[in-house]
This record gives sequence, C-alpha cells and structure tokens, in this order.
Amino acid sequence: MDIQKKDAAKGFLVENVFGFLINGASEVGKQIISQQGLDTGMEMLGGVALDTGLGFVPVVGNAVSSYRMNRKIQNVEALGKELSKRIDSLQNSINTMEIEDKQRADAILDFALVSVESYTQEEKITYLANGIDLIFKNSNISYDISYLYINTLNNLTILDISVLKLYTNNTYANYGKPHEFNSYQDIVDKFNIEYEQYQGIQSNLYRMGILETQTDRSIEKDLSEIEKTVKTIEKDLKNIHGIIGDLINPKKNVNRIPSLSAKLPKIKSTDRYVISKFGREFYQYFISENE
Repeated sequence: MDIQKKDAAKGFLVENVFGFLINGASEVGKQIISQQGLDTGMEMLGGVALDTGLGFVPVVGNAVSSYRMNRKIQNVEALGKELSKRIDSLQNSINTMEIEDKQRADAILDFALVSVESYTQEEKITYLANGIDLIFKNSNISYDISYLYINTLNNLTILDISVLKLYTNNTYANYGKPHEFNSYQDIVDKFNIEYEQYQGIQSNLYRMGILETQTDRSIEKDLSEIEKTVKTIEKDLKNIHGIIGDLINPKKNVNRIPSLSAKLPKIKSTDRYVISKFGREFYQYFISENE
C-alpha cells in the first residue's frame, strides 16, 4: 500500500474501533463512543448513532434518558467484548482489505453499532459479532447483503431464532450434531407459549423469507408433471377418437380396446414449512458458530 493509501486508511472506523479492542481498552462502550479515533467523519457514535432525541421530550425526564443511554453504552460495550474474542480474525480480515472494501466495512460496522444500541435481548449481541466476523472474511464485501442480514437479525427475537434452529436440524451442515431443540414441543415448553403462538412465529419467519413452504419448493416440478399429464390425455383423446371411428365402421373388426395411458400426476406440494436458502445462509453467518 502506498503512502497516500496509508493516509486514507487512518480515518477508517474499523481501524479505530479494532484499535481500542487490541489495546484492551477498559469500558469499551464509552471508548468507542467518545474517543478521538472517531472524529474523522465518524462522530455519529457520539451524535447520530446515539442521538436519543430525548431532549425534545422533557416530560419523560432524566431517569428515562439516563436508562436508555446506559443501555446503549452497555450494548456497545457488550458488542466490543464479543468482537474482542474474534479480534485476531477481524484484524486479519481488515489487513487484507483494499481501500474500497474498508469503506464498505466501515458502513457495515457503523450500521451494526447503530443496530446494537436498541437490542433488548443481550444474547443477540453474540450473534451480531459472529456475523460481522464472517462478513468481513468475504473477499468481496457487499453492503446491501450485509445490511439485509443484520437487519434480519434486528427484527428477530431469541424465540424466533430458536424456531429457526429447529428448522436447521435436518440440514447437511447440522447432520449428526446434537440439537438444542428436537421438536416444536421443546420450544413450546421452554418459552411457555401456546402452539398457536408457535404457528405465528412460523408465519413471521415465512414472511421474512427465512422459511418457505414445500409448495414454494415443489410447485415448479408439480406444474411440469401436470403438463406431461395433459399432453398424455391429449394423445389418449386422439386414440379414443380413432377407436370410435373403427367401432362404427362395419368394415373394421375391433377385437380389443387399448387402455388409456394417462395417470393422475403425483402432486408433491404441501404447506409444510422448510428452511429457505436465505434462511440457511443467515443461519450459517450469524447463528451456527455459536451452537
């Protein structure tokens, strides 16, 4: 890397944040939020990212303002600690990135930091750190795909993730491994929910594209089978027309009527939920390493 590129790299958010982690800074959350390493165009961690807007709602009071700010700091600090566990891998990824990749990595890390502030379930922070690590390992980082993955995690609860885990039991990656949940009943019992609520979670994961139905997966094959059957029926109808002509023709001696070849198509489409390709990829990036 030439001198100009080295100078450009000095202001990268990823460089500054990981620098805090490498140096073992105490109170990582406050360090990330307030230290001078974020003053090169990344002051949003002290402003936009932590812009609670509470100054405009004085009725809420200082207690709520303090509570929310403390939660934000605690969440950022928890993410920092989780990233610290992966610092060697993260630093190696950053060291091999070109300038353009570091710019995308900055945007991804910024979005992750903004996202984690609002987390109310601390268990999700581990998943977020794992996703960041694996995303940065990619040789060609895509901000759009990374945003989709992180935003998906933002909108999931631990209960949602537990249902997702259940649907990964039969995937190739998890074949033969012990499973946290072996049936929906395990989830119903652990979270003390009704089966109807479990079904609601299934529907939510389906709307998010994490699950699909067997109908979605098999409908193209089913339509192909139906098309073949229709063509066979058309052929049989032509044969029937010819046979009728032979039967009414006194000059024809018909001893045997051939059987029809058309059979009912075997429809495989059902409404049973299965994990989608997107669901498998999301699981592999964010969840599987923590199993």
